[in-house]
Amino acid sequence: KAFFISPNAPEKCPLNPLGYQWFDFQSNDPALIWSKILEAANTLNSFIDEQLEKFNLLDKDLALIGFSQGTMMSLHVGLRRTETMRAIVGFSGKLIGPEMLEKDLISKPPIYLIHGEQDPMVPYQDTLDAAKVLKSKNIDIQTHISSNTQHSIAEDGLKIAVDFISSKFSK
Repeated sequence: KAFFISPNAPEKCPLNPLGYQWFDFQSNDPALIWSKILEAANTLNSFIDEQLEKFNLLDKDLALIGFSQGTMMSLHVGLRRTETMRAIVGFSGKLIGPEMLEKDLISKPPIYLIHGEQDPMVPYQDTLDAAKVLKSKNIDIQTHISSNTQHSIAEDGLKIAVDFISSKFSK
């Protein structure tokens, strides 16, 4: 049995009136962005805790899957929860505040980051940079760059994500 729960981010997105965002990334003030990420992390952690309790599950029963800011939040939250979750899959995102991991890193779930090579919103180099940082922290990290893919999820990346999640829950 599996539950797939997909929350909207809490804020309306000014750049996409039909979309939502976890934090405003348009600010050039890193301190302001970081404070908004911490606020969003509290919101996301509370949501995760409520869902785990509602379905009588533990972190070891949980995988986070995110796209863009969802990836950023999944990495932020997933590496800081007191109990290690089963896995994280991130599409078209990046690791925010990698320098903060030195003091904040608590858990090390296996991670697969997938990115389009032609992403104009979040360059795929951000995934490669995140992988370097996570590898240096002895985190099981894999990456895949999808050819001819912009800020979206390509079929090859989706298959990799499904296979990765399946492998983590079949043990």
